[in-house]
Amino acid sequence: MKTRFNFTLTGKDWWKPFLGYWVIVLVVDALIQVMSRRVGTGSVSAAGSFVTSIVGMIILVIAQAIFTIVVLRIILPKLSIGEHAFSFRGEVGAYVGMNVGGILLTIITLGIYSPWYLKRIVSYLAAETTINGASPAFGGRPGKLLKYIFLAVWIPVIVITVIGVVIGLASFGSDLASGPTSAAMAVSVITFIAVAVFFIVLIPFFYLMYKWMIDFQWNDLSIRWKTSFWPSCFFILGQVLLTLITVGIYWPAATLRLFRYFTNATTVARGEAELGHVVFEGGIGNGFGLLWGQALLSLITIGIYLPWAYTRIARWIFDSTSVELAEATPGAV
Repeated sequence: MKTRFNFTLTGKDWWKPFLGYWVIVLVVDALIQVMSRRVGTGSVSAAGSFVTSIVGMIILVIAQAIFTIVVLRIILPKLSIGEHAFSFRGEVGAYVGMNVGGILLTIITLGIYSPWYLKRIVSYLAAETTINGASPAFGGRPGKLLKYIFLAVWIPVIVITVIGVVIGLASFGSDLASGPTSAAMAVSVITFIAVAVFFIVLIPFFYLMYKWMIDFQWNDLSIRWKTSFWPSCFFILGQVLLTLITVGIYWPAATLRLFRYFTNATTVARGEAELGHVVFEGGIGNGFGLLWGQALLSLITIGIYLPWAYTRIARWIFDSTSVELAEATPGAV
C-alpha cells in the first residue's frame, strides 16, 4: 500500500515571517561589524564590542526560535500524508526559553551539554506535532551522540591539528631558507590540505548524527534509517568530491542523490517486523533543473524570491515522496 505526501504551501503563506527574520539577522550582523571596525579605530573599546556581540547573539537566538515556531505553525498544517494532515501546537515562550538556556549551558560546559540540548529541541518539536491524533516520540540518547562527537570529531581534529602543526613547522623551516614567498606558499598549501582533510573526517560524524536523529516512535510504529556505516560514508564522500570537481555545478544532483539514498533507507517497523519504507521517486534530471532555476531566481532577486523557491522545491520533493507499507497495516496512516 502506497500513501503519498501532499504539500500545499505557497510563498505568500510565509514570506512575511521569512522577511522579518532576515531583516533582524542583517541588522544585528551589520551592528556587530560596525562595532568591530570601531574597535580598530579606537572609538569603541574591545569590551563594548564583546558585549554587543553577546547581545547580538542572544537576539539572533531568540529571533530564530520565534521564527521556527511561527513558520512551523504555518507550514505543517499544509502537509498531509494520505487523508491525514499534520498540525503543530508549539509555543514561542517555551521554545525561546529552551534555546536560550540550552545555548548558555552548552557554552558553560564547553560543548558537552550540546547532545542534551539537541535532544530537548527535537523531542519538543516532535511532541508538539500531531498526525492522525498522535504525536511522535524521539528516541535519540544524548550519551550516544556525545560518544560520536568524541570519537568522530574531537579525536580526529586533535590528531589532524597535531600532525598539521608538526608538518607545517618542518616545512616552514625548510622553505624559510628559500625565501618568504616559498614559506607563505607552504603555509597556504598545508592549510588547504588540513581544511580538506577536516571536512572529509567530518563525514562519518554527520552520518552518525543524522542517523541518531532519525529515531522516532509513532503509536506502535518505529521510524529509523536502515543503513550501513562505510557504504553510506563512501557514498557521501563521492557526492562531495563530484561537487568539488565540478566547481559546484553538480550540487543539486548531489543533494538529491543523498536525499534519495537516505530517504529510501528510512524504514517503518513494528517491533522487529519491518512493515515498509519511505520512497523518493523524483527524477534527478528534473530536480537538477528545478534547484538550479530556483537558486538563480533567488540570486537575481537578492533573496526576495527565496520563500517561493523553498516552497516550489519542497512541494516537488513531497509530491515525489511516499510511504510504502504492507497491505492493511493496522495503525498506519
